[in-house]
Amino acid sequence: MGDKDGSINTHGVCAAGIRAFLTDLQDAFPDSYQDLTTQEACTSLVVPRTKESECAYLEVMRAADAALVAPATVFVSHAWRYKIADVLTTLLEFAKEEKDRTGEEPFFWFDLFVNNQHTNVTANLPQEWWSTTFKDSIAAIGKVLLVLTPWNNPVPLTRAWCLWEVFCSISQDNVGLAIRLPAQQHSAFMQAIVDNFEVVTDMLVEVRAEKADAWDPADKDMIFHAIQSSVGFAALNKAVKDQMRAWCLNNAIGFVTNAPATDDDIDDEDMLAHNFSRLCMQVGAILLMFGDHDRAIEMLEKALAIFKRLWGGEHAQIATAYTTLGAAYSAKSDYSRAMEALQAGLGMQLRINGEEHESTASTYNTLGSTCISMGDYDRGIEYQEKALKVRTTVLGPDNVKTATAHNNLARGLFEKGDYKRTIEHFEEAVRISCAASKDGDKHPNTGATYNNLGRTYDALGDYDKALASYQRAVEVFCDTLGEDHSTTGLAYGNIGTVHDSKGDYDRAVEYFEKAIAIVVAALGDEHPSVANLYNSMASAFMGQGRYDQALQMYEKDLQITQASLGEWHMGTAASYGGLGSAYRALGEYDRAIEMYEKDLAIGVRVMGEKHPDVATTYSNLGAAYSNKGEHDRAIEHFIKCLEITIAAFGNEHPDVATCLNNLGSAYTSIGAADDAVEFLHRAVEIRSAVLGNMHPETAVAVSNLGRALRATGDDDQALECFELALEINRRVLGDDHPSTARALNSIGHVSKGKGDFATAVEAYKCAARIMEASFGADHPHTCVVKANLQEAQAALDEATSASQSQTPVSSFVVLCDAVRPGRLSGWLRKRGLWNTAFQTRWFVLTDDALIYYRTQHDRVHKGKINLNLITKSELKQKQHQRPRSSSSSTDADVVVNELHITVPGRTFVIRVDERSDQTLAEWAEAIHQAQAQRRIGK
Repeated sequence: MGDKDGSINTHGVCAAGIRAFLTDLQDAFPDSYQDLTTQEACTSLVVPRTKESECAYLEVMRAADAALVAPATVFVSHAWRYKIADVLTTLLEFAKEEKDRTGEEPFFWFDLFVNNQHTNVTANLPQEWWSTTFKDSIAAIGKVLLVLTPWNNPVPLTRAWCLWEVFCSISQDNVGLAIRLPAQQHSAFMQAIVDNFEVVTDMLVEVRAEKADAWDPADKDMIFHAIQSSVGFAALNKAVKDQMRAWCLNNAIGFVTNAPATDDDIDDEDMLAHNFSRLCMQVGAILLMFGDHDRAIEMLEKALAIFKRLWGGEHAQIATAYTTLGAAYSAKSDYSRAMEALQAGLGMQLRINGEEHESTASTYNTLGSTCISMGDYDRGIEYQEKALKVRTTVLGPDNVKTATAHNNLARGLFEKGDYKRTIEHFEEAVRISCAASKDGDKHPNTGATYNNLGRTYDALGDYDKALASYQRAVEVFCDTLGEDHSTTGLAYGNIGTVHDSKGDYDRAVEYFEKAIAIVVAALGDEHPSVANLYNSMASAFMGQGRYDQALQMYEKDLQITQASLGEWHMGTAASYGGLGSAYRALGEYDRAIEMYEKDLAIGVRVMGEKHPDVATTYSNLGAAYSNKGEHDRAIEHFIKCLEITIAAFGNEHPDVATCLNNLGSAYTSIGAADDAVEFLHRAVEIRSAVLGNMHPETAVAVSNLGRALRATGDDDQALECFELALEINRRVLGDDHPSTARALNSIGHVSKGKGDFATAVEAYKCAARIMEASFGADHPHTCVVKANLQEAQAALDEATSASQSQTPVSSFVVLCDAVRPGRLSGWLRKRGLWNTAFQTRWFVLTDDALIYYRTQHDRVHKGKINLNLITKSELKQKQHQRPRSSSSSTDADVVVNELHITVPGRTFVIRVDERSDQTLAEWAEAIHQAQAQRRIGK
């Protein structure tokens, strides 16, 4: 490699010298030169030619023509087991590229030529030499050319020393890295993508430098340590994948643009055109996979035109081309052209194959997905149901494609808010996939279904099940696709989303960072999926109150979506929406409105005025105007949001509840508290029915209802709402979540207003502790709560000094009831909230509440139902199956009487106990009378 003193000869050979050597090789071994490896060429030609002088072959070249040798500008990294002809041809191709690009002749440092092959000059060099002299020499040369082959599992990436050469390039700012594959690999790659376009992503997954090996374990340890302690394997893999991805895409496009007009092996021109159109279809699919929608559409339209010329007006391949083209337009958010292509494809499929054919089902599926993206959920579900019906009939109920149909239908049902049916279809998809695969659930399709289940459970607020589903998806993807596959990376991002929902923002950021590293390495840092992950990470930063960092993430998101999808795309609209949220959080409301208006303009142009995403933007605009104090304009936007959402989803969808919640809050702000209460009651009802009582969004609506009730002057009901919100948040999100702190803060407000300063102080203390742990001591959220605490503490101190004879007791901490007579008391059985078994409790009905205790003598109650919060109480009968007895051979159905008491967020179910002195009818009547007297008194 160099001289005896350890220095390196940094001269190289130009293209003319390489051509001369290749000619010598061909003359010496005319029958076998193409099959000789670099090692064999060294032994057979280089060593004999330099035996007498025992010099490097470079010196032989210099002696023949000094112009062939000059300071090297390109360091060649390769494997000695490569065929020497492939390596030299690759160097010549690269030399032409460089000469055309820069006008300068490159000189290659190629170890076969530069090193003296008669002695091993590196044998006794210390390991430090490689990280100093060798690395500095590569810096002096300025560029590393990595020659890779075969294209789908390159040999150099399995050798640690080749990795070291790559490392020496990417770890130094002034050194470039280029990757090239031999020309003979082009045809193999082209055939591979014609057979299966997904081979590109499959190949990129196999790029894992940490799997490389070396003959000497000490060499491997040295190289791995250097990589891990500096750039890391993730950066090394990314650098290689970026180059290989570019090579794959450029060559795939080149196959189409440089396709010959004739092929000597094919006499039939129609067959040649058919092969070319198939190539266009597959290259289009690759470009679509990597988010290059415009060039994908160009390829697919080219294929469609050829198919039309070959087959005339009606042919199955034309129909398939229409469907694929429609999917590409849909991905670009050009839905009018997407539907035009898809309807043309469907009509042709029906005329050629009829209704009951897999190709027809596939078109129904793509149509359904496009309609759902357009917000036309009913029509989308109708198409997906047709696809499921056809596949069940044609392929059978247990076919994997039938499982896919269940999956796609479930996605539409999810958007409609029909979560029960969503879960049913996803679970059926898992069952089919597991039964159909010889490896059980170890199949990517099953992993995708677990992903979808996780999304559904996340929407329902069942975060434990969501995490379990997403983690199972990651396990399946790791086993089937590999840790470094983009699908695996996105699944890690989904886990981050659940942690974000739970308020565990540090864990969320950790998972988002992991997801971004994987997806960037697999798809490149300009892919729309990377933008989506930046958007998700921004959400976690928003939760942490790190608004400046959130803004940076949203700006990265916007930069990528604009570059990859264009300005008029819903992905770009979402990026503007994220920026608006960040500016709102920063108090820059005019900038927020500016971003939301851009979001709205794109949404209306691309999706139309009546799309649910447009409704969301109207809602965001309403929130910004509300922040500015322009409540009339806020209400105007909230009403637009409500009208669009009801038209899209009906009256019972969670998004309708969100609109009502926002409207209610806005009416509270303008002093129309009675109207606010009406809207917020309805929001609580919808969220309780669809999402469940124990859901964070239900807690939000209950809290807002409490604020509206407080504005009406009804502090008692308001306090009940805040306590219910606190209970929900604690159970679902935990004791240390910011939402729990907000509920405590609201309890503090009401308690302070009622003069219960001890309770207010305790509530504010708990809220301040949580806020400080979540956001830091100096964050505005923390400071606001601490200010509330100081005011309450001052009021408590003043009240205490005025009445030294009585020590204040916090009802919030003790929850101890005064001994007081009730209207009615006795034993009843109450169904538990979590454990749904019935438990016996001692109930006391007072003038304002139905209170229950564990025993008759307890002073601390287990729970309380405020009479003012009861929206309905009614007697019901339920069929109950009594287990068979030893004397009976059949089960017996008995009728059980129940009293159902409904409050916002929950329905209490009560039965009589064997010790009860009163009937349920007597309890129901007593409750009604107590409620009536409270209304009269009020």
